[in-house]
Amino acid sequence: MEKIESLTWNDGMSVGIDAIDNDHKKIISIINKLIRASHHSLTDDFLNDVFGELEHYVQTHFNREEALMASIDYKQLEAHKRTHAQFVQKIPELKAQLLTNNSYDVAEDINLFLHDWIINHILTTDMDYAASYYHYCSKIEKGAPKGSFQKISHWLVQHLTLTQRIFISAVIPIIGLFILSFIILKDNYQQYTNVLLLSEINPIITQINSVTHTLQIERGLSTGLISSNHQQFLEELKKRRQVTDKSITAFFIQLEQQSSKLFSQSSSLMEPQLKLASKNISFFNIKQLKGDLALLKRQRKQIDEKQGSVLQLKSSYTRFISHLLDIQNRLTHINMSSTLANHIMAISALLNFKENLGQQRALGTAILEQTHLAKNRNSQQSVLQAYKQFNMLGGKNELLLQSFFHFSNETQKTILASFSTRELTNDFSHQVAAYIESDITLSYNAEQWFQVISGKINELKIINDQLINQLEQRTTEQLDFFLNRYYSVLFIVLLIIASSAIVLFFLNYSIINPIHKITLALQGITSGDKSQQFYEHFAHDEIYSIYKAYEQLRRKLLQSDISDGIIRQQTESIELRKDKNKLYKKMALTDALTGAINRRSFDDIIQSEIAHSQVGNLKLSVMMLDIDHFKAVNDNYGHASGDLVLKKFYQVCHDAVRSSDLIARIGGEEFVIIMPKTGLKQAKIFAERLRKKVADTQILINDTEHLSITVSIGVAQWDCFLFENDADFLKQIDGLLYQAKHSGRNCIVSMDTKVKY
Repeated sequence: MEKIESLTWNDGMSVGIDAIDNDHKKIISIINKLIRASHHSLTDDFLNDVFGELEHYVQTHFNREEALMASIDYKQLEAHKRTHAQFVQKIPELKAQLLTNNSYDVAEDINLFLHDWIINHILTTDMDYAASYYHYCSKIEKGAPKGSFQKISHWLVQHLTLTQRIFISAVIPIIGLFILSFIILKDNYQQYTNVLLLSEINPIITQINSVTHTLQIERGLSTGLISSNHQQFLEELKKRRQVTDKSITAFFIQLEQQSSKLFSQSSSLMEPQLKLASKNISFFNIKQLKGDLALLKRQRKQIDEKQGSVLQLKSSYTRFISHLLDIQNRLTHINMSSTLANHIMAISALLNFKENLGQQRALGTAILEQTHLAKNRNSQQSVLQAYKQFNMLGGKNELLLQSFFHFSNETQKTILASFSTRELTNDFSHQVAAYIESDITLSYNAEQWFQVISGKINELKIINDQLINQLEQRTTEQLDFFLNRYYSVLFIVLLIIASSAIVLFFLNYSIINPIHKITLALQGITSGDKSQQFYEHFAHDEIYSIYKAYEQLRRKLLQSDISDGIIRQQTESIELRKDKNKLYKKMALTDALTGAINRRSFDDIIQSEIAHSQVGNLKLSVMMLDIDHFKAVNDNYGHASGDLVLKKFYQVCHDAVRSSDLIARIGGEEFVIIMPKTGLKQAKIFAERLRKKVADTQILINDTEHLSITVSIGVAQWDCFLFENDADFLKQIDGLLYQAKHSGRNCIVSMDTKVKY
């Protein structure tokens, strides 16, 4: 029997609660008192005093623990109460054993039991609830962390797992990306719809340019006809009216169609800016334009009837043209890029310039016609009034040209660079001024002036057509640009999301998987498995530090196990050389044929092991084995061969079990193996290995014949909640063995799965 040394208090055994630590120290001192005394002699009075003191302090300690657990509403309180009660009941039994058999071996067994119990009680049971109690008291006394950063960190640690925190850290930037992308795509969509609206209106701009041009020509011809009454103007005027009517009819048809289309788009898109633009453009006031057309037709009738003045003529045509150009001017209300807006402003300036030039043509024609009449006060007033209007239009054109060059790009400026009317109109204005002052003869006649200015107007028409074509091209380019940007942003967003998901997966796997492996390895150490090693290469980070700490712990425990094994071997060697009295005693406790523990010893041992596992909260598994068809061996080969089979079977079991396991023969061919500190899972693995080993064993019979045997096994683990005593436990195992025998033999039946192997 190995000598039990006194237990020394270590600061690592502290649970952090002074009252509990003081109880532990006192209980350890009482156990050490018993250990030291057992090396010499144990009197009845000493045993009564020591066990009385132990029972008193243990009960006081348990009451204190249970009160602390109740104060924090500890979930395992009832389970702890049951284990406390079991140990309190065990103390009188231990004392009775010593009082009955006050031998060194019995004393050492009890000392070992108490030694293991206090270690497990402190390091396993008390440290679990002490951590919960300390956390509860810390929360009540200190409160939550004061700083905002600490509050958030504290909440995250308490409520979110590491995987969830990693997920949140990756998802928040993705959400921000979503919001930013939504803003970009929304702005892109609004600009796209505005440019799309402009592209729908471009045909109307072309029509406006065409209608205003033909109206300007008709106005000039009508002015010439009224002023000179030349038949040449009349013929050209009739032809021009036909062209004008066709152009106006086509314009109104397209205007109504486009207005209806814009209304439907505006209602479906539900964009405030687009609806406002649609109102400004769609509300072309077709009724007003048709009124202008009716006024124009009456004016034509007056011209044909030789009625009306040049100013009245100018007013009706100019009114119609002005309202048409107003449609063009309203395009600037659309929210669009500065490039397109400037382009539209340049076209608008040039259209208005062209209209003013047309009015100057009419005024110039009227002035020239008046100068050929007899000079009187009325004619002078008419010339003077027309002259003022002519110069006013010239000033407006100067401003329009400045506006054009301000908003136009280099290409547009190049187109207009070769065009100029300034010298022509200025020269005409100077001659008219000289005529008014000194009655000089003008170098222009009405027909010549009309032809020259008409040529300039035609040039402007061509230039405007070019600018409108450029606007259509720019609009198409803008639409393509916004569509491409939409798909590009969408593709980038999807790519980033996919990349983030992949990175998140690998990041989570690279963190959680190593931690999970180390956790499983640490759990394996608690169950006695110290073989788990890691061959992965870790970066020098926190996970690497955890791995190094685990590896150092594993190696220290292995060193301790090896040292314990050497000491155990030395102790066993010494025990083997003890006197014959112990050998005889051992023979009395073992089966004479096989060397296994006999039934009487087994009954005592199983009770002791169950009590030891309950007090120490240790696992205990037992397997019951029965040799299949053993009666047939005796019948066919004789009892001597049967005895040989029994001895060989025991030898196979003895070679397979651990040094801490015990083998007992409880019947003819029925054996039991007790496996302390072994869970059901490990027991089943061992049972299957033993079953195969027995089946593979060849037994030589009668020196000539080889015999093979098989074994049926029932396996169970002790559970104080399922079994009241050892008899219930063994009855359960015997039932499992019975199932194995009736399930075809050569198999294992366990208490949990009852699966045939």
